[in-house]
Parts: sequence; C-alpha cells; structure tokens
Amino acid sequence: MKNHDDREYHYYLFSGITLASFFGVIFLAGWLAGAYWSTYSIEFSWSMLNTDPLKDIFTN
Repeated sequence: MKNHDDREYHYYLFSGITLASFFGVIFLAGWLAGAYWSTYSIEFSWSMLNTDPLKDIFTN
C-alpha cells in the first residue's frame, strides 16, 4: 500500500508544479510585455448576463 500512496503523492505534486509553471509563465510573459495581469479585474454585473432569450423560452 505504501507504493500506491507514493505514486499518488507524486501525481499531485507533479500536477501542482505543472499548473504553477503554466500560470507562472503566462504571468511572467505579461509582466515582461508590460501587461500587469494582477491589475486586471472583471467586475460582474447582471447586465453581462443576457436573459432575453431565457425570458422568451419561459414565457412562450
């Protein structure tokens, strides 16, 4: 059972390192290009959600 636990630990460790390096490269490339990703934020508003087609479906 010990061997199975080690493989699972290595899988999660490798997955975490892969995701961190993927997003780290994107963040670093943006920083080098002058686009600071940490300053971008999308604020949600209900006007972003197009509810007219849904209203047409449920009212007809």
